[in-house]
Amino acid sequence: MESVVFVQDIKNNTWVTCEDETYKTEDLEKIACGIVLYHFDDCFFYNSQDRHWRRIDGVQSVEDFQGLVCYHDLSDRFERQRSLNMDRAIFPFRWRICRKEENSYVMFALDMLCGPIRVPYYGNAPLNSSLQFLTMSFSMDVATRRMLKAREDLLYYKSNSYADYCRCDVVHIPPVVMQSMVKFLQEGAGRAFGIKPSVLMAVEGVGFPDRFISRPFDVNITYLRNFLGKDVFEKHFPWQQKDNFQPLCQLLGIDKPPKSLRKAYSFNPYVPVIFLILKQWGLQDINHIQKFFGYDRTIFNVYLANFRAVFRPDGVVIDCCESGCDWQRLGGYARFILERKGEKHFVKVFSRLSLNPWNEYVRDILRMLYDYQGLFSEEILKLLLAQGETRIVHDLMAEAVNRQKYQNVKLEYDDNKLRHGRTMLNCECSIDGYEFHLVKDTDDLYEIGGALCNCVASYRWDVVHYISAIFYVKKDDKYLACIEVKDQNAIVQASGYCNRELRGTLLEYFAYWAYVKGLRIGSKCLEECIRSAGIEPEKLYYEVRKLMTAEAYQKMNFEELTGLADEDIRNGWYIRFLQLLNEKRRFRLAAPPWMEFLDERSYLNYVLPEGGRLIEDAEKGVREAMFVLGVMYLQGRLLMPDLEKSRHWLLRAERKGNRMAAGFLERLDIPEKRLHLMDDLKLMEGLMKMRQRARKAGLLLN
Repeated sequence: MESVVFVQDIKNNTWVTCEDETYKTEDLEKIACGIVLYHFDDCFFYNSQDRHWRRIDGVQSVEDFQGLVCYHDLSDRFERQRSLNMDRAIFPFRWRICRKEENSYVMFALDMLCGPIRVPYYGNAPLNSSLQFLTMSFSMDVATRRMLKAREDLLYYKSNSYADYCRCDVVHIPPVVMQSMVKFLQEGAGRAFGIKPSVLMAVEGVGFPDRFISRPFDVNITYLRNFLGKDVFEKHFPWQQKDNFQPLCQLLGIDKPPKSLRKAYSFNPYVPVIFLILKQWGLQDINHIQKFFGYDRTIFNVYLANFRAVFRPDGVVIDCCESGCDWQRLGGYARFILERKGEKHFVKVFSRLSLNPWNEYVRDILRMLYDYQGLFSEEILKLLLAQGETRIVHDLMAEAVNRQKYQNVKLEYDDNKLRHGRTMLNCECSIDGYEFHLVKDTDDLYEIGGALCNCVASYRWDVVHYISAIFYVKKDDKYLACIEVKDQNAIVQASGYCNRELRGTLLEYFAYWAYVKGLRIGSKCLEECIRSAGIEPEKLYYEVRKLMTAEAYQKMNFEELTGLADEDIRNGWYIRFLQLLNEKRRFRLAAPPWMEFLDERSYLNYVLPEGGRLIEDAEKGVREAMFVLGVMYLQGRLLMPDLEKSRHWLLRAERKGNRMAAGFLERLDIPEKRLHLMDDLKLMEGLMKMRQRARKAGLLLN
């Protein structure tokens, strides 16, 4: 039997071939195994024999350890988390690959320790946990095209980026191990079919063995299964077919494929996709096209695996299924550059877009150029070609959009135009002076964008077509931030002046506002900001509730006011309730003449269904509630006018110390003065607001 075993060299943090026969063949439970775990500046060591964690100075402290050692650094994954709480951590110790010389199947196994890890706080050693020995194994037979897997749930299929490689709750197959596995599979295929298939592309990803078994003579074609569609793939590329390049070119309409395309396909299966994309955009020179053949994972900030071929009678069209991708806008930008500057400049610009991560300026410029190209002057377009996607170009384009498109459009939010549209209206509120407003006129976007120095005015198309809802935050008549909410109540971005991240108190109230209004954070960047600031909206909710004042009530609408919890009700709430109810209901409910009521409360519950809290608190003796109920009887708008009942409630309020009730009672019996009582009520409300402002400014003692 031919076999190879890999163990970890912790000095160089690499996997090497094991030469010790004991470590190659002995059961892992009979071997001493150790784990070196880095967590920020601390280093810990776990010994499988005594099952205890202890602090060490570094890897050099365990160089004399007699056994297998696994090294892992958690600092990258838990960069912002000072504590660790993992239900499953995986620590690989030994990779084994073996094959009998007379058979075509290959055995592949990983021996590991697996179990939960708990680090209560930064600087503490992990709590002693029950790590268990596990084995994940594959049995792969190229001849029968079968693969049997044990513990496949531990594998990670999605990505091979460095950030994902730092994860320790899933298994990653190291490249050196994967290369040895493929070598065994190639030899098994050669023994089964008489021809040893070659693999020139980079071997990576845990899904590669499945691809090899599926199409051993051309693994590259399996990467295009989703691109072509399952039915088309199975029809045109059977597993025994050895040369798929020519049929692929015929299927995609590439009549005379260049030699460089064939050569590059051997190393990168996505080369035909890149070739078609650039041809679709208008590039003709193969010398310029082949400069993009080296991108084997992403191109133009888009994953190559997310492209799809659309077969039409007039040819094949490439489309992208990646969520949130600006594919159509990117194509428009490509044609714009080719038309104005040619292919050489295109290569320069799009190489930069492929190599560097995009910022918000790039995305906004692509969107504005595609949606509003006719609005920009020739000077702005020349500046874009000369400088690229810079902030200066971005601001000039945003200003042009602001001035010329969608001026003075009134927005009506309802559930027919925007999903949860009515919910958006209910999100307007004021929290301790921070006012959250919903944009209801497109001209407001220009003012907000100018105050915050951002491109929110270029979102007019999205707002007018109810794709997004834009909120803005003000305090003391100063703009502080703007917030974009999309479908399903998801906040996709929130930024302050010059698109800066929200910080400090503003970030706290933003998180609280989103939590209370039932909006979910749909941006990983925002989630990270809130988490790194140590903000817990659930706890903040109870702190902010204490800030409810009569001044805050004056900035609330009816739904916000009536939706407050009982502990948030204070003086000023009942007067604001009366004001809003008068605005909301222009008529009074009258009971039918045949209906009899047992007491006054049953009558009030019938004619004043919105006033349950007011009625209950008035009966409990809350002086402002009794005063408001007396005013309602006096007004005769929401209740039938009744001077006796008005006097009754005002008198009760006056005895509790309500000064406004005392003033009303003095003039209630004088008909000439009774006519001016409602004017007096408005005057007293104004005086109450003035007292609150003076008290807040320190000019009036409590």
